[in-house]
Amino acid sequence: MIDEALFAAVAHEVKTPLAVLRGYAELLASGRDGDVLQQAPAAILEASRRLAPAVDDLLLALEIKSGLETDLESVDLAELVPDGTKPLSVNGDARLLKRAVEILGSETHEVSVTVADDVATVVAGQAPRNPLELYVARLIAEAHGGELRESSTGLAMTLPLA
Repeated sequence: MIDEALFAAVAHEVKTPLAVLRGYAELLASGRDGDVLQQAPAAILEASRRLAPAVDDLLLALEIKSGLETDLESVDLAELVPDGTKPLSVNGDARLLKRAVEILGSETHEVSVTVADDVATVVAGQAPRNPLELYVARLIAEAHGGELRESSTGLAMTLPLA
């Protein structure tokens, strides 16, 4: 069963692009001419570009929720967060951890790593974030024995060191 947070995040992310697609499709079907119809192909392409990442994140979330078999390996966070951090190894799936770091840094380039008590914390500054992406980042953190915390100063994803 899909949990409510995932359902709400997906609905939020696909509503606007679908409305754009439907609106322009209706205009095209009506046979009207004019400037609006000349804008239709570009608007339809942009709406479909906005939908693709949401669908990819939805599929990833469902994959994780269904008990994804992860490819656990030693992953160097310094390769994922190029902030001058010394090599820091965590056990995890490199593809998933890369996606989580991308999400944290998607609206800001202020991403860094701190270490305390055998835990690495990937920190990202405050910025508006996509609810579906946050849900996916939280799932990824939890799948790696960590967590994603939100605060007034930004986001922090904790991961146990290898």
